[in-house]
Amino acid sequence: MAIEIGVGISPGVAQQLEARKKVIGKTSGRTDDDLMYMNAKTGWVKLSSGVNTLSDSEVAQFRIQKGRKEITGGNSLAKDNVLLGGVMRPDGGLRAGIETSGNVDPNSAYILRPSTGIRPMAGITSMTVKSKNTYGTLREAEVKFSVWSLEEFEVMEKLYLRPGFTMLLEWGHSLYIDNSGVLQKSVKTVSPGLFFRSNQEMSNITDAIKEIREESNYNYEGMVGYCKNFSWNYNPNGGYECSVSIISTGEILESAPVKISPGKHFPASEFEARDSEEGKEQRKSIFHYFLAKLAKLKQNPVPLTSLAGIAPTFAKPLKNTFTAFFSAVEIDDSWFSDTETPMHWVTLGTILDIYNNHVAIKDLTKKPGSKSATMAKFNTDPAKSTQFVTGPKHFSPDPLICVLPAPNDEGLGVLGPIHGIINPTEAQTKDILNLLIATPYLKTKFDEALDTDGKFNKSMSDILKSILDGLASALGGINDFDIAYNEEDEGGTFYVIDRNLTPDKNPPATLTLVGVDSIFREVSISSKITNETASQIAIAAQGTTQNYTENVENILKWNPGIIDRIVITKDVQAENKDGEEEVKQDEEQTLQDWKDGVKEFFTNFEGGGYKKEQLEAAKTDHLHYTVENVTRKPGSGTDAGPSPIPVELSLKLDGIGGFKIASTFRISSGLLPDKYNGKFGYIITGLEHSIGTNNVWETSVTTQFYLLAQLKQAARQPQVIPPYTAPPPKPVDPATGQPAAGYTPPGPITPGADPAPIINPKKVGAVGYNGSPLAMNSKANGGQNGLLSQTNPKLLVFIGETSGASSYYKNPATKAPEYMLHPAAAKAWQAWKADMKAAGVAYRMSSGYRSQVHQGGLKAGSTVAKPGSSPHGWGGALDFGNLYQIVNGSGDPTRNLNGRKTPAYKQMATLGAKHGWYNPWRLSDVTGTDELWHFEYWGPA
Repeated sequence: MAIEIGVGISPGVAQQLEARKKVIGKTSGRTDDDLMYMNAKTGWVKLSSGVNTLSDSEVAQFRIQKGRKEITGGNSLAKDNVLLGGVMRPDGGLRAGIETSGNVDPNSAYILRPSTGIRPMAGITSMTVKSKNTYGTLREAEVKFSVWSLEEFEVMEKLYLRPGFTMLLEWGHSLYIDNSGVLQKSVKTVSPGLFFRSNQEMSNITDAIKEIREESNYNYEGMVGYCKNFSWNYNPNGGYECSVSIISTGEILESAPVKISPGKHFPASEFEARDSEEGKEQRKSIFHYFLAKLAKLKQNPVPLTSLAGIAPTFAKPLKNTFTAFFSAVEIDDSWFSDTETPMHWVTLGTILDIYNNHVAIKDLTKKPGSKSATMAKFNTDPAKSTQFVTGPKHFSPDPLICVLPAPNDEGLGVLGPIHGIINPTEAQTKDILNLLIATPYLKTKFDEALDTDGKFNKSMSDILKSILDGLASALGGINDFDIAYNEEDEGGTFYVIDRNLTPDKNPPATLTLVGVDSIFREVSISSKITNETASQIAIAAQGTTQNYTENVENILKWNPGIIDRIVITKDVQAENKDGEEEVKQDEEQTLQDWKDGVKEFFTNFEGGGYKKEQLEAAKTDHLHYTVENVTRKPGSGTDAGPSPIPVELSLKLDGIGGFKIASTFRISSGLLPDKYNGKFGYIITGLEHSIGTNNVWETSVTTQFYLLAQLKQAARQPQVIPPYTAPPPKPVDPATGQPAAGYTPPGPITPGADPAPIINPKKVGAVGYNGSPLAMNSKANGGQNGLLSQTNPKLLVFIGETSGASSYYKNPATKAPEYMLHPAAAKAWQAWKADMKAAGVAYRMSSGYRSQVHQGGLKAGSTVAKPGSSPHGWGGALDFGNLYQIVNGSGDPTRNLNGRKTPAYKQMATLGAKHGWYNPWRLSDVTGTDELWHFEYWGPA
């Protein structure tokens, strides 16, 4: 089960809250069950130990690690000493009576002890469970319990005060209202037969917790974890006050250092000589081994089979989604020398896959490949992967750190070795696992993790977070990459997420926080603004400069419609901005100069001779460009960014399970000022459960505000193109019943005749499109075939057609196909379209402008142009699906010839020729390359 950022809270949780609200909200007519629920329910806690005790012979065997997998020990001590809160037996019944034999009896409330006489049973006195780490997906519990005799303390110390050993913590309500409003009085916990079985799969236990949670309508909760710390104090009355800290299984990643030596992991035959530089590098760590081996493969792209050729043991377990690209780069360090730096880019998913297979801790008692065999693993499954904030204009100006899988649609930050080869789908461009990281950057990060003795002094969590911080910076600061843990996914799985990716759909559930039927005890709102952000807000509050991060933009939306009476406006620039139009023109020119500089840097970078100062110059306006073009999208009604607002809403209510980190809800009116109602959603960032001395289970929920008016890019309107000035002809004059003036219907088709020469007697389009008037004009204005912008009005315009079966450009928000053309071709198309509409000629468009990447992704064939030579790349060509369908896409010239004899083709071609649109000669009368569906704009004949 993947982590889903921004999905609404579970419908079952929402139903449980509504069921409670109905009972609490009654002002009369309460039943006995209602009163019992409100006044008699208590919280219960159960702690079970994963410790098995060994016999003397097993202890000796364990010491020498002989037959380790067969050493299981016995579970009877742990089964007979389950710690409980209140007076519950392990089977859920009430403890009662006095055991006078001195033996342990889990059913008795009091036991006779030789050292102290009759003493009460050991029991849990309080429990808290808090979410921890940045996004709150790891959980840490503290359980306090009392033990009343030395004999029992010796048992409890062996079972519970043991760092590193597994424990099952469960808690819930003794009474609860189910979702249908019926009072339930029984309690269910994880079966002892499941938890106490040796070599149990962790995923089976977490599945059982999930099942009970749902069966109890979320009035039960539980977690499996490890003892992290403990403490105990001796009391003068002969008892012991104990405390144990339990951390969820994902804590292993947070604290386990990367210490696995490649020399012990791979055969000596797969290493370079130990005294060579390459050999030394390969032996530093698993990751250094990989980077050193990859550096030897100077091909593009690098398939997994090539890596397997020089490092078979390393490559064998890796996924076939392995992705690496290569380019030889020269850095112009000075006037007299260049430094050659062979560079590769690998996906983030590849790095995580290496960790899972070669670094992560394995449970050797589990079958390889099973859900619980690898502890604290990362998700590398694209089907479960999370997305990140990005868009068609997003890019990294620093290829020495990272590159996005999709090229920027303005030609910025485009890296040929990658973007000229792959053609990612829209989902793949947003997949966080597909972020491409430069290997020199990775090597720097892994080197930083080594101490002076050459050993890792950082955990994988620390290393990965350092890598992610650099990626976020290189991508313009609009992403907040982090690690989140899902303990229910296959026994525990980590995900890399973007915490700034708030949902684009309104949450389905609305919670009532105030009023007579409110089930919430405490509600509080507080800002959590860092010092750095506070300083930016102080400048931005009435500022005219717009170069802020989207977090600042969002907090400014928190209190709109006000102005500082003392400091009315402020700006970082000292000069007076009276000439607003001139300032705007200056800003546009500065932006264009920066874009030109970025393109120059990437051109030099790929050419093998860039200068380091060019790289720094490329970064200057990147933040401003990214905020303006990726996080703000016009037409959405708001220009705020997608990240959460640093203001927290905290809630406390009767304990409930099922709330999940990163899930969302709304609140009803009556709490916030009216101008905020309906404008904000709340995304859960922290959870806490507690049962104190009052025996009441309480849940605290921490959330952050985010704007419901999300940044969905509105479908772009067709650009205003000068309309066709001639009055649209009509097929028939109503007065005479004859063809209207100005319209000549296609003549009869002579049997056996090819209409192409009749419609195109001058053989327009006999040669390639690069010599057409439109292409020549585009070249004169800086256009490059296949690299025309999809949004720059000087090069392309949107013509408003969205009814085609497919398109090589789709609006990222609506997913609808949109068709782009060069302005001259677009104007002529509007005239052609008007004639066809007036004549009643039906058409169905299927392709317009294509980027170079899209062209390269088409299936190669005799009629498919190479990237950089297609008329579609100039915005001067259209394909029509209705004509393609006539021949079913066949390249058979006979079928194409017959297709031209149909009225559909002849009508469209005849009217198109009037306005400079032709089915070009080279694709109409040349055997083997016949395409009757393809039309090009060549201008008036």
